[in-house]
Amino acid sequence: MRKPAIWIAIAIIFGFSFGFLIAKTTTSAAPQSVSGTIEPVFDTAYYHHAKSLIDNAKESVELIMFTFKYYDGTKWTDSLLFALQDAGRRGAEVRVVLEGGGGEFLGKSFTSEALEVANLLEKAPNVDVRFDENDRTTHAKLLIVDGKAVLVGSTNWTISAFKYNHEANVLFTGDARPFEDYFDYVWSRSHDPVESGEALSATVIDIVMNPEKFDGRRLSVTGVVDGLKLKRSRAGNPYATFSLCEGDKKLKVYTRGHPPIHNGQLVVVTGVFRQEKRVGRYVFKNEIDAESIEPVEE
Repeated sequence: MRKPAIWIAIAIIFGFSFGFLIAKTTTSAAPQSVSGTIEPVFDTAYYHHAKSLIDNAKESVELIMFTFKYYDGTKWTDSLLFALQDAGRRGAEVRVVLEGGGGEFLGKSFTSEALEVANLLEKAPNVDVRFDENDRTTHAKLLIVDGKAVLVGSTNWTISAFKYNHEANVLFTGDARPFEDYFDYVWSRSHDPVESGEALSATVIDIVMNPEKFDGRRLSVTGVVDGLKLKRSRAGNPYATFSLCEGDKKLKVYTRGHPPIHNGQLVVVTGVFRQEKRVGRYVFKNEIDAESIEPVEE
């Protein structure tokens, strides 16, 4: 007779595979199979596996996490936060998607805790943090390292999950491309970590003339597209940059993906404006990180 732990592992693997196929279907992509080795990871063992994976990351760390709490700098979750920062300092590309909360379901305290984690993480170079799309709850707990190790299951990054709860996960080692595809799908719909709610309507002229007034705010801005450039990052992720114009005033815009827009088109850009944003060794000033770009019917 098989041991209960083996049956649990089989249930996890089957459940995740089934859920992953559904997720891939919702992204309008064909279901993908994966090949590699599976190791069951239970309860407190999760922390040690996660810490080891991040500490040994050489190229990339990708994390989707429902609940990630920072405590006082001495807890296991704090240790993982510091490990992510260290990975960025070593030159690895670190991308994190957090559930941003908002509304009555999770409450303002959930968002505040997620914002604290995001702000701490982004103090390190090469670390980029986003909140998930506003109209969807991201309940996944997914860690991908160097495109070949995946730790996935039930464990949130909280002290309760690490030390007191019963949690069940699997460590997959092999070709992680389907998992990375899913991460990129979620990432492409994420946005800068800010309080949820309606975007503030502003004009290009207002922002250019008073940038300090709008710094860190989620805005909705109308203007004409100019200087559109479609590019890809070193990791192959698509992104675009352009200027949003109103008269002789221009505002820089960055967005993930390749939006179906063209120069001279009137659009509404919704996203977070930053007077200064650091990504690795690069510094970007007076730019909107767009979460959506909608054409205006004329």
